[in-house]
Amino acid sequence: MAEEAAELDQAEPAEAAEPAEAASNEVEALEFEDLVEAAGRLMQRGQARQAWALLAPREGEFAGDIEYDYLLGIAALDTGRPAPASLAFERILVQRPNHAGARMGLARAWFGLGDYERARAEFETLRDMDPPQRARVAIARYLDIIDDRTLPPVRTRLTGNMAVGGGYDSNVNRATDRETIAIPALGGFELSLSEDSQETSDNYGHLAGGVLLEHALSESVAIFGGVDGSGRAHFDERQYDTLRGDLRAGIRLRTDRHYYTLGLSGGQLWVDGSRNRTATGLNAQWRWLATRNDQLALFTRANRFRHPDTLDVQDADQVLLGASWLRNLGAGGRTRMSLTLLGGTEDARGNRADGDKTLVGMRAGLQHLLRQDLLIVGSGGIRQDSYDQQNAIFQREREDTPVDLSLHLDWRLDGEWTVRPALSYLDHDSNIPVNEFDRVDLSLTLRRDFR
Repeated sequence: MAEEAAELDQAEPAEAAEPAEAASNEVEALEFEDLVEAAGRLMQRGQARQAWALLAPREGEFAGDIEYDYLLGIAALDTGRPAPASLAFERILVQRPNHAGARMGLARAWFGLGDYERARAEFETLRDMDPPQRARVAIARYLDIIDDRTLPPVRTRLTGNMAVGGGYDSNVNRATDRETIAIPALGGFELSLSEDSQETSDNYGHLAGGVLLEHALSESVAIFGGVDGSGRAHFDERQYDTLRGDLRAGIRLRTDRHYYTLGLSGGQLWVDGSRNRTATGLNAQWRWLATRNDQLALFTRANRFRHPDTLDVQDADQVLLGASWLRNLGAGGRTRMSLTLLGGTEDARGNRADGDKTLVGMRAGLQHLLRQDLLIVGSGGIRQDSYDQQNAIFQREREDTPVDLSLHLDWRLDGEWTVRPALSYLDHDSNIPVNEFDRVDLSLTLRRDFR
């Protein structure tokens, strides 16, 4: 580990320094060798601000040179700039994955950004590289701090959020836009649909909130419980107003880079003031931090849906299995992609006309941090729902293919407030016309997080 190990000897957890002032455009341009030599002398004298001011304006010219990027990364860390530091160290590790000093710097950058899972992964990788004694002590201190912040051993943590907003929904009742439907069981007779059975648009307001209580039983085991609620009120079509409440509880276990969760859930949905559905569920998940850029997960869920007597034809028991992959793209982890595969069955417990259902689907997501206070997130999914019983009215086995797309921006006003404009689209294709519809939802939400 040569000179990289020597750099590790200097690594200690520290509070971020005051940001350095921006380098003047009038600073005389130095040749590369003179630049790194001058910056190196400044860093040795503890003058990180001056080194940053010297190095940062030349990043466009010298980014990719290991010596320059290392000095830039350390100067950024020592002046309280973990984001540009992470970019510099990532560039080094692309060329030299075993550069211990850059890996230590990247771990410290993730730590400074509050991304403790990735910081832990980097520090544990360093620990396995048999670094010098002083570096081992520093790594142990960082890991202890991360443990304290992510899973306090004897403390209880209460967090919560609330959100308020409104929007426009092109199809509040999820109905077809057709005015007539041909009925095969009646020889193709064209049945005229009532207005309630046709697509209806409206504006709405919504309110949501939740709290989560977590208690650490040890360094690796924690229990949790939470409650969430939301409501939507339409301006005109009040019969489609909804209110829902959900409870959840469970236990989490962490071992090295593996995370296990087992939980129970329950909830109620009300429509137009009347109980519409009761849901209970059991879920389990295993998550693995495979590399510093990859997370893999397997999960399963068992859900039980029950309805009041007038709607009990919709009663069902559902079992889902899935796998997901989360990948950090590019330098600094500013871009992330995700992919989820899902399959399952749904057993009809009422007299559902279409019988039992099997489903398979996939979902992909992409998010990019445009700047420190602005995140853009897009996702899309497709599913195939196949029913096993011929519908007596439409004389065919039902096949649905819902496709959905969504896009939103998270604009963080400060550490607690976020503004989210969002757009979503759903195309619910079906071989039974009455189940075919599309929907556009445009909304604006203000959210407050409590920690």
